[in-house]
Amino acid sequence: MFGLILDFIYPRKCLVCNGIMPVEDKNIFCFNCKRYIHYINADCDNEFFNKKNIFVKRNYGIVVYNEYFKEVIHRYKYGKKEHYGKVLAILMQKKFEQIIKTHNIDVVIPVPIHKNRFRVRGYNQSEILSKVLSKKVNVKHDKNYIWRSKDTKPQNNLSVKKRKENLKKSFELVDKENVRYKKVLLIDDIYTTGSTLEGCAEILTAHGSEVYTLCLAVAVK
Repeated sequence: MFGLILDFIYPRKCLVCNGIMPVEDKNIFCFNCKRYIHYINADCDNEFFNKKNIFVKRNYGIVVYNEYFKEVIHRYKYGKKEHYGKVLAILMQKKFEQIIKTHNIDVVIPVPIHKNRFRVRGYNQSEILSKVLSKKVNVKHDKNYIWRSKDTKPQNNLSVKKRKENLKKSFELVDKENVRYKKVLLIDDIYTTGSTLEGCAEILTAHGSEVYTLCLAVAVK
């Protein structure tokens, strides 16, 4: 009864069109919008991922980053919709659990954002996803293992070459004397060229870690 009252006072909305969902519908996308959410079944061997990235052992993604899902990500990152993270993590859970088991992952690490960006946004969208997911299985979550030392320019309008230059030496280990993880799963919200993940993976592999990645959305090349 209490749940029905809450649904009436605070009706759930479709994450794409923001339309009110029927009480009996427990999906996160409405009937119309879910037709435009395309799931990725393959992993790093498909056309979505950059084969020139060398530091990541294997990439995984959940949905295609198209014009519909772009609206979801934009509101999540820039619209103060922090609560979206708990809902979006549901989409990632099955594949997340498979990766943890298949690769015997030691730790889950969110891709860090610079403190200046955190101050403006109020949260790290990747950290919310990774924290929610890590609670689903018995795996360590460490948001403080690596940090973003440079406040880089936004990546969305840069070429692949410029992205790499922009991110050069942007990530560092917090404690270089205390390196302890063998197999790391990096979590991020969007995969475009893979430059951000490569930047993180480069510093991690330099200190002996084997790096895998899981992104919520992947841009079509």
